[in-house]
Amino acid sequence: MKPAHILQIPNDLQAKLGDTPLDGALLQKMEDALQTLSGEFPLWLADEVTRLQRAVRAARQTPGSDSRRTLLKSCGDLKGMGTTCGYPLISRVASSACALLREESNLAEAMPLLEAHVAAITVLLDCQIRCESHEEGRLLASELECQTRLFSEQQLTL
Repeated sequence: MKPAHILQIPNDLQAKLGDTPLDGALLQKMEDALQTLSGEFPLWLADEVTRLQRAVRAARQTPGSDSRRTLLKSCGDLKGMGTTCGYPLISRVASSACALLREESNLAEAMPLLEAHVAAITVLLDCQIRCESHEEGRLLASELECQTRLFSEQQLTL
């Protein structure tokens, strides 16, 4: 396996805000605060991954609409947090998991594929795979997206 390359991508608030006028000192203060908090991002993601893992274990025991909602919320949180925290592939895999959970299929039938998504998210975080061009990470995300589409198509024909 190739070693992971970690790229520090600048998080430029002014670019994200567009034409919104901001005081330069306030913008710098916000950038500094974001930089200070960025060290906490992996911990926040790890906490959310742990919540997702617990939700999966609970859903295995009682797969129903409450479990689906809990799983969807956790995957949605990771979808939003991933890119913000510098892990865009986590956002991509979590987005695929959200698509899987939105289906009206039997949750018990979807669990093996959902567990594969959770395992992938865990690996991406544990191995600090931050770059979208990471070959294995990108292939993993693509395969999960493909399997989710196939599962959805299969559910439509049943």
